[in-house]
Amino acid sequence: MNEATPARRPPQSRRPRSLRTVVLVLAAVVASALWWSAAGQVVSPGSGPLDSSRAHSGPGQAPRGLRVQAAVGGAISGHWAAAASGPEATSYQVRVVSAGDDRTVATTESWSPSVVVGGLAVGGSYRLVVAPAVGARAAPLASTTSTPVVVLADHAPDAPAQVIATALPASNGLEVRWTPATSGVTATGAVVQLYDGTGLKGYLRCQAECTTAAFRGLTYATRYTVGVVPTNATGPGPATASNPVDLRSPCPAVASCVSVDATNATGAARHRAQGFLDSIYPTGEMVARVRQLKPQSWRGAPTYQPATGSLDWSSWDAAVATGAETTLLLSSLWHSETTTGAGARTPWANWGAYASWVNATVSAIGASGHRVTYWEIQNEPGAPSYFTAADSAASTVAEYLEQFRVAYGAIKEADPSARIVGPSLSHFADYPGEYTANEPDLVTFLDFAARNGLKLAAVAWHEIDDDLGPNPRDYNTQPQIIGDHVAEARRLIAERPALGVPAVWVNEYGQHIDYAIPGWTVGDIAAIEAAAVDRAGRSCWPEQAPGGALSNDCATPTLDGVLSMDGSTPRANYWVYAAYAAMAGRVVASSSSDAAISVLAARDDGAERVQAMVGRHVSCLPSSNLSCTRPDAVTVAPVAVTVDIRVPWATATAEVTIIRVSPTWDPVPTLPTVFHGPVPVAGGHVSLALPAVADGEAYLVTVAR
Repeated sequence: MNEATPARRPPQSRRPRSLRTVVLVLAAVVASALWWSAAGQVVSPGSGPLDSSRAHSGPGQAPRGLRVQAAVGGAISGHWAAAASGPEATSYQVRVVSAGDDRTVATTESWSPSVVVGGLAVGGSYRLVVAPAVGARAAPLASTTSTPVVVLADHAPDAPAQVIATALPASNGLEVRWTPATSGVTATGAVVQLYDGTGLKGYLRCQAECTTAAFRGLTYATRYTVGVVPTNATGPGPATASNPVDLRSPCPAVASCVSVDATNATGAARHRAQGFLDSIYPTGEMVARVRQLKPQSWRGAPTYQPATGSLDWSSWDAAVATGAETTLLLSSLWHSETTTGAGARTPWANWGAYASWVNATVSAIGASGHRVTYWEIQNEPGAPSYFTAADSAASTVAEYLEQFRVAYGAIKEADPSARIVGPSLSHFADYPGEYTANEPDLVTFLDFAARNGLKLAAVAWHEIDDDLGPNPRDYNTQPQIIGDHVAEARRLIAERPALGVPAVWVNEYGQHIDYAIPGWTVGDIAAIEAAAVDRAGRSCWPEQAPGGALSNDCATPTLDGVLSMDGSTPRANYWVYAAYAAMAGRVVASSSSDAAISVLAARDDGAERVQAMVGRHVSCLPSSNLSCTRPDAVTVAPVAVTVDIRVPWATATAEVTIIRVSPTWDPVPTLPTVFHGPVPVAGGHVSLALPAVADGEAYLVTVAR
């Protein structure tokens, strides 16, 4: 979302993140004169003894399994596991010592069980000494010392020691895990390549020293292997191949199939993705429509009135009236109050004035009686168009981090119980400079938060800017990648105990090129539910219908493009969210044979019914949204999809209703029913046929006893 202008910022020009791009970005980091540890601190060779002013309790238990390797550019990396017993470490003190005379040549502190230390002499032999830090120091801490490692000149990483692929249960997917090389040069990322008997089928890219990946929606009765190519700033190293995996599925052996097991409940229907952004207006018809969707969250801000310096709370109160929890965007108010028309004033222009403004704003809103559930400091830090072009280009990651620290303190001073969300990144980024040099990445932010004692209510980012991938399919661009991002975020949080246990939010989802398309919306919702995201909210963008004017869904009464401009008449996606809101009871296990077809289902025992949403998402559709301007956007042929539903009741027949939601810009006041009537139950299963599912379509299926 963009607070700088009435229209949402245009999407940034982004090429697919090729291996060459990753290598160049990392090379720039390695070439820097400063060396950063995994905790985001500068490590200076010859910096002397550990900072004894830091307080720790002891005696602590020594870390286990310390492994050290050479890295590129005169660096070494270390990895370890926490002690098996004793108090939990809140950080680790790390020393680099010369193997010849045990002289300390570098020190740092890490908030996760890994570190990279650079600036060492090529050809030198060094050991790492790692000691846990826990509270206030009362006695010397137990430490672990590594075996010596020789620092090498720039060199591509060695091949992974082992790659193991296994089939994912109850789905046509596989998971791959690999063990990095235990000697030689360490990898900082990997390209994970998927092969079948005909050749390369697709790939995933990962960073932050990943060791797992997953491919979903593969082909029945097909043998796959996976190759893992390790990467670092120098380039790719030699690949290691996995064992072959033959995939099996509960679906019949047809080209496209979804399977629902309504006897296997996976959790309560919490409507995790039923959140919205801006674009609620205080009209009776709109509030009634929004209530029907049972929103769980709403994110926005009251409207600043420059003539009076007051806030108009009418839209905010309309959102509260729907029953949704709220997140107030302080950056929206700061922009409204400080902009000169070209952009907001930077907080770092006067930290004291900014802190005072945050404190006064939070205090005044608290005294006003308007309900604020969560506070968000800065939407999309580092993204262009919020400040002036010159200020945005000159901004640094360090400034955005300091903005968060300053605002966090000011909020807590005004309201010690305030719940604060961050960092609300524009993208899921897990290493510095992954998108731009101005934007923080999640690892750097979490290290900063842990180091400064910032207790977050939720860690949040946006899933809005990954464009559609090339052929072979880039599995980073399908909705299922949300699950991989969430898993990595939870791992990063768990590795930093000082953060506590914040929730995980995707507080904007839906790309500009596909968020108006029902099939993609089903894919996003299904991925968010499968990943058990604690809360997620729809994004908003400018849209343009063929032959029509540009419409800004952020600043019109469309509920993020779900309603027409009158604030009442449904568009196609309204019916997807209405069906999602109607899912009651328990979410049940479901799977798909095709990564471009998603399914979500729930079982309502009280009503004795099973509801499922099926959506197809291959490309964007210019016929539905002129934002779809990619040259590789394609129109694909419809496919037949079999829907197999295992019902939780003993019955000979079931009453089935199938409704189609087609992608269109036009208002959709009603939907066509494709089928309604009794269907036989054979062996506890209902088998349904969707004979021609077009790209972008969604189907709403209800099976009642």
